[in-house]
Amino acid sequence: MAHNRTPVPDQAVGDILLTFVRLPVPGEVKTRLAKRIGPVPASELYRAMAEWVLARTKPPAPGIWRRWACFSPRAALIAITTWLKNHGIDHHLPQAPGDLGVRLMAATGAAFHAKASRVAVIGTDCLEIDQAVIEATFAALDDHDIAIVPAQDGGYTLFGLRSYQPKLFQRIPWSTDQVLAATLSRAKELRLRVHTFPPMHDIDRPDDLMHLPPAFLERHPEFMPDRLKTV
Repeated sequence: MAHNRTPVPDQAVGDILLTFVRLPVPGEVKTRLAKRIGPVPASELYRAMAEWVLARTKPPAPGIWRRWACFSPRAALIAITTWLKNHGIDHHLPQAPGDLGVRLMAATGAAFHAKASRVAVIGTDCLEIDQAVIEATFAALDDHDIAIVPAQDGGYTLFGLRSYQPKLFQRIPWSTDQVLAATLSRAKELRLRVHTFPPMHDIDRPDDLMHLPPAFLERHPEFMPDRLKTV
């Protein structure tokens, strides 16, 4: 079993971009898509999407922001670091056990404990997020407490914070179409200033395949919706 405890940096690190990522094992990723296209193609699509997001969210210059990979499963440190070794990851942090709220609290808490100035969190489901979106998020946090990119399915694809806000992730109905609404309501209760960007698409269900960007499909024509076989 791989060692899964990685030390948290103890020096001020500026802005941090947390990317939540899973090891692309068939049957463990993109399970809703796997029911339509099969577990192996679904895992291959997940790998391609993750690498696409990582490539497009690199900082414009070294040190503009740090990149942490918040990975799962926790025992996969060696496999994750091997996979992501060419993607400019500054720190590998295992995801905490628990629901998404617990994992977000733990990851953002670790980043602010490492003296981050501002923290942004993304996954690998939204292929529209790029360097410019990350830059705009950190800029929005200059005069807002939270920055959010909503997802079309009622959740969000990016979340930015200028300080640690653990209560923001409590009492949220995760994995429903009420995530964004509940989060905004919670932010209002906490009197936090929110900047909301235009919504983007997550690629999570079979119907979402129509939203794969043309540039992604040009690089990965094997994922054209009409080429993916159904099971």
